[in-house]
Amino acid sequence: MLPRAALRDTRTPQVSVWGMEITPGPIAPWRQIYARLRAQIEDGTLPPGARLPSITSLAQDYEVALTTVRKALDALKAEGLVVTSPMGTFVAEQPSAPPAGED
Repeated sequence: MLPRAALRDTRTPQVSVWGMEITPGPIAPWRQIYARLRAQIEDGTLPPGARLPSITSLAQDYEVALTTVRKALDALKAEGLVVTSPMGTFVAEQPSAPPAGED
């Protein structure tokens, strides 16, 4: 029996339960996930203090590796849009200012 990934046509966009299409091509999957989550934070779909799904859950939803999701969340954290704790990853209460020299 072939693995599920082998049965899927890789040219067809993958659609997660969040409605995000992960499309093959020049934009890396982690950047696509990052952009989707960032847009949801900015438009209020994910309000301040909201808990994001676990890394494992996001990886399963988007059908990507755990490291792909971690990279997207690390980029959001670097921008001050999310904070992490032992309880999970949460939308930051207020976006922090970018580090000095990164305008």
